[in-house]
Amino acid sequence: MLDNPIAKAIKKIIPVLVKDKAKDILGMYHHYQCKRAIETATGGPTWLNEEELLSLVTRYTFESNYQYEEPALYKRGTERCIDLQNRIPNFDTVTQFLELGCYDGVVCYLLNKNFKKQATGIDWRDEAFDKEALKNGTRLMQMDAQATSFEDHSFDVIFSYDSFEHFSKPDLVLKDAYRVLKPGGYMYLDFGPLYPSPWGLHTYSSLPVPYCQFLFSQSTMKDYFKKYSKGEFWPDYVNGWSIDKFNQLWKQYDGKLEIVDYKKILVSTGKELILQYPNCFKGKYDSFDSLFTSGINILLRKKD
Repeated sequence: MLDNPIAKAIKKIIPVLVKDKAKDILGMYHHYQCKRAIETATGGPTWLNEEELLSLVTRYTFESNYQYEEPALYKRGTERCIDLQNRIPNFDTVTQFLELGCYDGVVCYLLNKNFKKQATGIDWRDEAFDKEALKNGTRLMQMDAQATSFEDHSFDVIFSYDSFEHFSKPDLVLKDAYRVLKPGGYMYLDFGPLYPSPWGLHTYSSLPVPYCQFLFSQSTMKDYFKKYSKGEFWPDYVNGWSIDKFNQLWKQYDGKLEIVDYKKILVSTGKELILQYPNCFKGKYDSFDSLFTSGINILLRKKD
């Protein structure tokens, strides 16, 4: 019996399922440890000093495969086009696309070139617009996503990658996106890391300490950047929104926008820092879960 194909498949699957279940249980235990550490920490919120910052910097590194040059630029653009094709239910039959926070505009260019769409990209700055995309007539525009100049109901699909954690007022961006989206149209947003998560300050290689936004004051980090030539400290690069605030935002559109698909991206990086410095986290976040929620993928449909 154990030699039949089904039995062999089960024997292969069971160890994977057990391993995944054990991983989930271990993750839940670590989260409980961290939550308990913060709740039982005595005294008020604290910040670490520069000496402690320098010590932690030697312990951590951040490695990223995210690149801004060709061919990585076009590879990522192609992957995002395919992602949209797989996620938007009526992708093959609609033509008018709008990208919010397009940066280089390569996704729009490839949607036009390879998928025969009429994609428009907007960004608050235009210096990163891809020359090849502009040369081939891709409509890339410098524009504030909070108040676009497009007419009501102009687009079948609105999408955005890695931008909603940066928009200073994402609620106003969503409001305008709703305005210019056609009834029955889809909006897909994929973004993160969110501010309360380990890499939420987006300092990455320049200050590669998870949860640095909770561990160090802005003045300490600013001095660190200045003293050690780490570039410009730019805390306004992110909007500070948590998963809780975004969930409240989606609820404001009940009856107007239907949530077709929703996924939270979870992380466990940096839990040792929560356990070591629980007072640094006390009273500084909206909810405990926000510390471990790095990103959001959400597909919305505008009701007819």
